[in-house]
Amino acid sequence: MRLIPLLIICLLAGNAEAAKLYRWVDENGNVFFSDKVPPSEAQHERKQLDERGMVVESTGRAKTPEEVAREAELERRRQEQKRLAEEQKQKDELLLSTYQHEDDIILTRDGKLKAVDARIKILRTSLRYGQERLGRMKANAGAKPAKKAQEEIDKLEAQIKRYYQDIMGLEQQKQEIRTSYAQDLSRYRLLKNPQANKDQVVEQAEQGPAAVQLENLLLCELDCDELWRKVERFVRERSSTPIDVAGASIIMAKAPATDSDISLSVSRNTKDDGTEEFFLDLQCKDSLAGQKQCQGAEAKALLQAFRELK
Repeated sequence: MRLIPLLIICLLAGNAEAAKLYRWVDENGNVFFSDKVPPSEAQHERKQLDERGMVVESTGRAKTPEEVAREAELERRRQEQKRLAEEQKQKDELLLSTYQHEDDIILTRDGKLKAVDARIKILRTSLRYGQERLGRMKANAGAKPAKKAQEEIDKLEAQIKRYYQDIMGLEQQKQEIRTSYAQDLSRYRLLKNPQANKDQVVEQAEQGPAAVQLENLLLCELDCDELWRKVERFVRERSSTPIDVAGASIIMAKAPATDSDISLSVSRNTKDDGTEEFFLDLQCKDSLAGQKQCQGAEAKALLQAFRELK
């Protein structure tokens, strides 16, 4: 059998213009020689021989579609890693050039939080005036308000609900600011002193970034009507002031009258993805003692009980 390829080689050697000679082995171990590689055999590894039977070129076997797809995915992921590494480098350079000391990060964070708190305070003032106006409108309208009076009442109630939605959005923004600057502070410390913060950074990397979640927000995906009924009972039973507005998407107690009052209100909002949010707002009298009341043990217990409704 070995004489056959040698004979072919000899014949080719006698003709300088002879066709190329290829050698390949199929999946069954059979050896083939030919001056052309049939398309059906292109998947095999092959070698090109010269007139002396020496290998002058090797061509690997054709990749399977699965191998091609796998290599493409591997390359995509490599490029993505490269992009992320470059982005991280740019972020690190910006972080180091922006802040001279970690105290600068804390001061910047606190400044942003105070700015958001100022906006919340303005909204709460508008909310309080709206509640007082709503109380007067209802008192003047009586048990059976005229059509125009009811329209004005409905309009004001909708405005009050928007105030709550805006407050909820700003509270969420405060949480995001805290989370963002906590990550910046941790990264800054690592860049400034990698070894001293090694263990802390490893722990954070294992845990991943903290999810932003308001303590006075309930998220609902299923049976939200039942949860809303629980929320409504909660507000009626736990608010120290009587209920002023009760609708399909808001239940609101009257504004606090004394320093010991904690007025509760909850708004119900549907998100774009169909899930719902129930936002609990605690209001205390606009006084030093009243604000302490909203930060004390009773207020914390109310928030804990609200979270346990789900």
